[in-house]
Amino acid sequence: MHPELPARLRAIRSFADRGFPNHIIFYHKVHGGIEVLRVLHGARDLRRDLKQ
Repeated sequence: MHPELPARLRAIRSFADRGFPNHIIFYHKVHGGIEVLRVLHGARDLRRDLKQ
């Protein structure tokens, strides 16, 4: 856990799928599954893109 992150971002998780190793999937848990928030290419400026 990253206590320095805003509360709304602490619950976000990410993973890279083996079939698409250059893409990162950001999601959070919801009742009965997950909600995908964003799918980004790993070569992007992730810090900038996630601030939006």
